[in-house]
Amino acid sequence: MTAASGEPRQFVIYVDNRAVHRCPVDAPAADGYRRDIADRLTRLSRRLGDAQTVGEVASVITHDVAAVVDGVYSNLALIDGTRLRIVHQDSLTLDIASRYQTVPIDDSTPLGTAVRTRRPVILPSLRSYEARYPHMIEDTDKAGLAATMSFPLIDRELLGAIGVGWTQQRPIVPDHALTNLAAISRECGRALASLRR
Repeated sequence: MTAASGEPRQFVIYVDNRAVHRCPVDAPAADGYRRDIADRLTRLSRRLGDAQTVGEVASVITHDVAAVVDGVYSNLALIDGTRLRIVHQDSLTLDIASRYQTVPIDDSTPLGTAVRTRRPVILPSLRSYEARYPHMIEDTDKAGLAATMSFPLIDRELLGAIGVGWTQQRPIVPDHALTNLAAISRECGRALASLRR
């Protein structure tokens, strides 16, 4: 597509309300926020594609994912037998990180539940932990998180989950956060699966 001047037009791609949008960079709809998120997604996807080791994939997830969904924390949990081995973001305190180095694939943690059910687990507030994860409220609060989401990683097979967290309650997790995390989990799943081949 070209502009009236005959020059090729540049577009920004962003995800919002479960749809992918493509609009000219100079369009009013392509505000700074959407452009920033699109840039972050592009960089994240490129870094995942360039990853040569599982450690590099984990580094991309723990350092870059939270910002794409307006969060402050992200981690990667990989299946290791009947447990999940968790790579935490550096900002998590050592005492909390050491308690959650591995967790069972069951309903005792949101990551375990996301892997077991193959469905996202959204906890929009600390209060939402009370029913299923009351034992995690104190650590989640100490980590500075008020809301979390755990998203399964699936390529052709179940590989693990990505966890993200926010400092504020999220009564409604924005659709773009879910959609972006779904796209990220697909990219991460592909990167991990290609490293295993």
